[in-house]
Amino acid sequence: MKIKLVHIIKASLASVVIISGLGISSIATNVHAATTTNKVTYFKAKNKVKYVFVKSATKTYKDVNLKKKPTKIKINSYYKVKSLKKNKKGTMVFRLSNGKYVVAKKNTLGKVTTNIAKYLFDKKGSTVQLTKKLYVYPDVKFVKATRLSPLPVDTQLKITAVDWTTSGYPRLKVKGGYISSAKTAVKLVVPPKPAVVINSTNAINQYIQQNYFKKNAPISSKIWSKFPKNKYRKGAGKPEGVVVHETANPNSTINNEISYMKSHYQNAFVHTFVDNNNIINIANTKYLAWGSGYQGNQRFVQFEQVRVHSKDAFAQEINNAAYYTAYILKQYGLKPSLATSKGSGTVWSHHDVSKWLGGTDHTDPDDYWKQSAKTWYSTTYTMSDFLPVVQAYYNSL
Repeated sequence: MKIKLVHIIKASLASVVIISGLGISSIATNVHAATTTNKVTYFKAKNKVKYVFVKSATKTYKDVNLKKKPTKIKINSYYKVKSLKKNKKGTMVFRLSNGKYVVAKKNTLGKVTTNIAKYLFDKKGSTVQLTKKLYVYPDVKFVKATRLSPLPVDTQLKITAVDWTTSGYPRLKVKGGYISSAKTAVKLVVPPKPAVVINSTNAINQYIQQNYFKKNAPISSKIWSKFPKNKYRKGAGKPEGVVVHETANPNSTINNEISYMKSHYQNAFVHTFVDNNNIINIANTKYLAWGSGYQGNQRFVQFEQVRVHSKDAFAQEINNAAYYTAYILKQYGLKPSLATSKGSGTVWSHHDVSKWLGGTDHTDPDDYWKQSAKTWYSTTYTMSDFLPVVQAYYNSL
């Protein structure tokens, strides 16, 4: 029959033929289905990927076969790559520096530029200062025609996010748009550390704060090789705190005391001597000393204060003693705390050892501190007063 009208309407996947007329004797159609595919491509070893950023939604896994503990990761987050390997199914997988695994698909991950060290890319929430005139752009593409007015040198901006270009360069998101992250254009603003304050109303501590805090003597290492090397109860290099002594000799000097101790070390010795001008370490603090009885010796680094004879000298000596105590605690991963009757705590007097651990009956430095505090400051001074100075130094190290 005669075909009166043929309308061909093309849909996305096929052609549909609509025929109007009285009838159809025959009709031939040649319909080609148009299909589109999103080809998945993977990174290969030759790509030499060191860092990747996340372009679209994906997950990390605890195992290379991608079965254990899938966890969603944020778009624009970045990761350091440890290795690239195939799993049992032949899928290329990145092992990340955090020990997790992610499919190495180019569709979901982007390769970070190989010269990433020249850029700030891990400082979200920080503030940067411009070292040269910079333009702000509305997106990460940095199209010249879209850029805004330039910002002057020394402008400070807070980084609200770090996003990536398709070629793997980081852009800093700031108020109003994006700026370059190149270290030649921006520098990180490091906020000043807050002033460390001795948290104490004691007159001696206040005097130290005003005149000597952070002006301590340096630690002078004069290790004498003939001291015995015996381990602490928990092992070499594992002291549990510090013991404060004083020599009880009003007529001696720090060098005289050191000389005397070397001649009589079979009876007793400590690690370090302190006065108003010196902190002299004579025995290796990795090993125990013999200065506070068996129980104290097994646990603590020990130092002697040499008696001084003026208001300023006493403040300086306490300042040096607190610094040295804090230094030792920090060195061995201990935190400042007063001795207790249960044997805990890291800051001990010889008297504390006598009261709570035994094996000795000395009460220093109580009388020396008491007399000095009363004579020159009309106050008292105890281990409870000493601890805030130790804490302040500890916080500053």
